[in-house]
Amino acid sequence: MKTHITRSHLEEYEISLVNKIKSLYKQVSSDDSGKTEIQVVLDRGGCIVWMDIICSSGHKHLDEYAKKIIEDACPFKDFPENSLHHYLDIIITIIFKHKENHERNVS
Repeated sequence: MKTHITRSHLEEYEISLVNKIKSLYKQVSSDDSGKTEIQVVLDRGGCIVWMDIICSSGHKHLDEYAKKIIEDACPFKDFPENSLHHYLDIIITIIFKHKENHERNVS
């Protein structure tokens, strides 16, 4: 008897995706900040089938970097064995914050 994937298994899978993406994120050397939301569809093998920016940061270089981070993280691990899903549609949000320079020049 094959069981359906439970919500907790799906949540664990999504957490593993986010953690893999976070491990590849490097602070950008830009004064720009913003939030990029990307819709990603994965197949059972953890490969990207489709990806699109659904909410731009307002900065093309940040949006492109967000997509690159996700592409570089692929392939993700396979879906849990008991999953009946053939695809996973997920929205990934990447927030870019520039480092603030706390040093003051004193002359």
